[in-house]
Amino acid sequence: MISKDAGRAGWCPREVRTAFRISLAAMAVEAATWLLDVFVIPPTGFDELRSTLGTQGAALQLALSAGFLLLTDALWLFFALRMRQGRNWARIVLAVLGAIGSLSLLADTGMNGFDWSIMRQGVPTALAVGAAVLMFLPACKPHFAPARAE
Repeated sequence: MISKDAGRAGWCPREVRTAFRISLAAMAVEAATWLLDVFVIPPTGFDELRSTLGTQGAALQLALSAGFLLLTDALWLFFALRMRQGRNWARIVLAVLGAIGSLSLLADTGMNGFDWSIMRQGVPTALAVGAAVLMFLPACKPHFAPARAE
């Protein structure tokens, strides 16, 4: 059922707002699991890197890793904001990235079995897939329809 507010400027269906919030949660979970993996859960990534690369090398590697995480989350946020604004291309990009993440997770599980790294990757991936499903529900169709010139 299409809401009576569907024609109103700035209108956003509940499903799209929920998908946006789920995307934000996925980004937060991804950042939290990175922090846990690097500094908390033994053997920590920092300890392993320090034993291999030394303190300076480990710090540089972690800075690069954190920078990459910030870049990917910034892109994810950019696409999620555009999706919330009704940009169909952003919805498609988010769905494709969720599918690629799912395939990567399945491949990782097949090669390494089920362990902490699978959980670390799996939760944000599951959230991204859940958001993608919500974005393609029929109630969202008017939100992503191209604007008509009148």
